[in-house]
Amino acid sequence: MGAVDRDDVVVDERLRVKGVRNLRVIDSSVYPTVINANTNAAAMVAGEKGAALVLEDHHQDLFKILLLYCKMVEVSTLTYTILMLSWITTRQIRHDRTASRETWDNSYDFVVVGTGSAGAIVACRLSHEGYSVLLLEAGGAQDAVLTDTPGLVFHSLLDSKNLCIYSNEKQPELGQAFINGQTSEFKGKVLGGGSTVNNMIYNRGNRKYYDSIARDFGANGWSFEQLLPYFKKSENNTDPNVDPIYHGRSGPLGVSTPPNPEPLLLKWQQSLHELGYPIIDANGPTQYGTSIMQSTIRDGLRQSTANSYLESNICPQLNILTRAFVTKVLIEGQPNAVGVEFTKGNREYRVQATKETILSAGPFNSPHILMLSGIGHRDHLEKFEISPIWSDLPVGDNLQNHVILIISMPVRNGSLLLPGPQPNVQQLYDSIVSHTGPLATSPLSCLHFNSSVNSDWTYPDINLHAATVPAYGLGYENIFYLAKRPEEWRPYMDTVIMNANLAVAPVLFSPKSTGYIRLKSRDPMTFPIIQQNLLRHPDDRQAFLDAISYAFYVVEETSISEHVYVNPEPIPGCQYCPDIPVWKCSSYHKCLIQQIATAFLHPVGTCRMGAVDRDDVVVDERLRVKGVRNLRVIDSSVYPTVINANTNAAAMVAGEKGAALVLEDHHQGYSDNKIRD
Repeated sequence: MGAVDRDDVVVDERLRVKGVRNLRVIDSSVYPTVINANTNAAAMVAGEKGAALVLEDHHQDLFKILLLYCKMVEVSTLTYTILMLSWITTRQIRHDRTASRETWDNSYDFVVVGTGSAGAIVACRLSHEGYSVLLLEAGGAQDAVLTDTPGLVFHSLLDSKNLCIYSNEKQPELGQAFINGQTSEFKGKVLGGGSTVNNMIYNRGNRKYYDSIARDFGANGWSFEQLLPYFKKSENNTDPNVDPIYHGRSGPLGVSTPPNPEPLLLKWQQSLHELGYPIIDANGPTQYGTSIMQSTIRDGLRQSTANSYLESNICPQLNILTRAFVTKVLIEGQPNAVGVEFTKGNREYRVQATKETILSAGPFNSPHILMLSGIGHRDHLEKFEISPIWSDLPVGDNLQNHVILIISMPVRNGSLLLPGPQPNVQQLYDSIVSHTGPLATSPLSCLHFNSSVNSDWTYPDINLHAATVPAYGLGYENIFYLAKRPEEWRPYMDTVIMNANLAVAPVLFSPKSTGYIRLKSRDPMTFPIIQQNLLRHPDDRQAFLDAISYAFYVVEETSISEHVYVNPEPIPGCQYCPDIPVWKCSSYHKCLIQQIATAFLHPVGTCRMGAVDRDDVVVDERLRVKGVRNLRVIDSSVYPTVINANTNAAAMVAGEKGAALVLEDHHQGYSDNKIRD
């Protein structure tokens, strides 16, 4: 027995015979060397351990078989409920076991901070090559119901234990309907990070985006053609209709297209097609057009990086430590990063990294940790008496984000809607056994198109998201309209949620405005200042106004108007223009921005990547922090500008690419095709 890539072993660490599926050896023959004792006890413990390994791989399938049998013989609802609870409990035990470590070594080859879309992948790939890796996470385990069930995505956002909620600095020109006129942004504080709490959209972005960062910023190796193998490496796309030139079939990450989108979404897509937009694979050769978006969902379950990587069998050397809050990078000498300091259970600890320390804490936390560690603008760090200052870099600059607002369009006839997600017995049964029903999916339609400030039709800059919301749905108004004037907003939202709605969301995908992150305190527990500066560039404002106008145009002037309509009541604080269609009412569009526009949870750029001789970058094209040895940042904060897509796929490909760069520098004879997909 031994690691699967060893030439001198017969079975891997899970006792599976190499090269033959569905065959194991479970007896004392698997021990690599003789036990220094009589072997009977060792043989028996091999039996216990081996049985547990087999059950881990098959036990959930057993529950599905039992559920199917119960349905066939028409057993009681109580029996269904007990079996489903058993299945859920088994899954939760698996999550909790991943998060259960309470001891750790003093040093590791690599220490990775953050288990999100990038960090989990980095740690997993490094450990697969035989390195010792400690992966640190501030949060805890996933929830087998709330975070694993796609249809409960908005329910999960009401559970703050898995979230880190940041307040943006006020901007008087937007977000005034929110409490204190201040918008918020959440990040996942849980195994899997944002990939555990996001809307599961799998959208890579346009090839011209990746080509531009390679060309314009000197990020050699980051063009689309150079990244495509890494996208495919991670992906296990189950849609038989996608082009294998652009998609992977054997990676750890399950990706799927909703097999039965709601009829109303198909009507919406049809109306866009009638306007001349082609129906596309948004992750294919072109992005101009409309599509039902692919999602990180497999077998009716969310495919976070925690579920798809950390709980897979490709990370044998990986140690995961949860509820460990990293406060700074330990730096000495040349300067040279030698590990991290973290708190756990109200105690402070240090752990050494003998090869590299890797920050994958995200676009807010990675720059925050760097600044607390003495890496950032010298004058800013001196203000907080942080010393020594190891490297004077533009850490926290160049913050970019998408901008969004949500418009609720009431549905005329509910016959085009499927039942909304509810955690009841029937829906749980459908989700667990057949991977169908409202709990097993989270369908969304997207249109990628151009504003008036963008003439390149091969590189769309705005987007319309559309999703159905059933009557008395998931409380989404509590998430997006945390109103500072509840006496106005509550009655309005009550009328909205009494009806089923098509939620249409214009999104600015290619902004030019930039913000920044700065320290508020030298106390690591105090969140940093986050100034988004959304829509401050005049082109951004015009492009977003174009997107809002077009959302109303589609509803008022195309065939979808037979099924949905503009709410006759304007949002509180705004007024429609008399005697003209809403899509022509620019004053209402501007008022919508002022009241409910906000950041779309896709920040990038705060540890900008580029050629090492540029003054405006923090990391070079190999993601090494300038001026500090053995320290990298590998997450979406390294992208020089914001991706014109939801950023989860880009963060994951940064993890795959970043891991390969680390291995190239440390692993003699390493070639990228050695990593098992």
